[in-house]
Amino acid sequence: MGYKKGLRNHDGVSLEENFGELPDNLQDYVEWVRKWIIQKKSEGCVALKIAMAYERSLHFEKVTREQAERVFRLKESDITQEDIRCFQDYLFWKICEIAAEVSLPLQCHTGMGQVIDTNILQLNNVIKNNPETKFVLLHCGFPWVDDLFSIVDGYPNLYPDLTWLPILSYTASKRAMHQLIEMSQIDKICWGCDTWTVEESYGSLLAFRFSLCSVLREKIEDGYLSVNNAKDIIDKILFDNAGKIYV
Repeated sequence: MGYKKGLRNHDGVSLEENFGELPDNLQDYVEWVRKWIIQKKSEGCVALKIAMAYERSLHFEKVTREQAERVFRLKESDITQEDIRCFQDYLFWKICEIAAEVSLPLQCHTGMGQVIDTNILQLNNVIKNNPETKFVLLHCGFPWVDDLFSIVDGYPNLYPDLTWLPILSYTASKRAMHQLIEMSQIDKICWGCDTWTVEESYGSLLAFRFSLCSVLREKIEDGYLSVNNAKDIIDKILFDNAGKIYV
């Protein structure tokens, strides 16, 4: 979004309808984005979210300002898909920088969506080069959950989020929790329901509780955890970790 007026995202949201007229030069546009992020934080927003995996790859090149300005100045009729991606790449890196500046975590929808090139490893370069930005990787990259395991230990600014995962796959959610616990990532794991209605939210909570308790029971039976260890993990995943990330 942003490279052409009137566009809507996958939820039908239009920038103009929500935020008014767009600036007509790149520098003002980036400052306009920064201004709105700061304003939304002042109104109670606790995180930013990117859901572009529904529409494109999660591989974002480091685009120069000159490249982005060239696209910004193009006539709508002359814009190609390559130009669109160039502008998106530039703006995403800028938003990563702004998120760090204003201390807002950046939630990234990973995995399910477009599916092609939406695995977590596509974000490796962005995460590596934005160490002050907190990246919350929603859905743990399902169905490529193993990609998460390959990088989660290397980046203190990466947070695995099990949102939606127990609904997508009970088995995958259990495997993710088993391995994240064994990799000592207990202080970073988060969960959310990712639903629209009260009924869906409660159902999602029940599904996650069932999955989490199943994992912890197996860990206790195997002698890997004590009951007190398991209680601490429940507190961290369902409350404490989110409080540290989003406050």
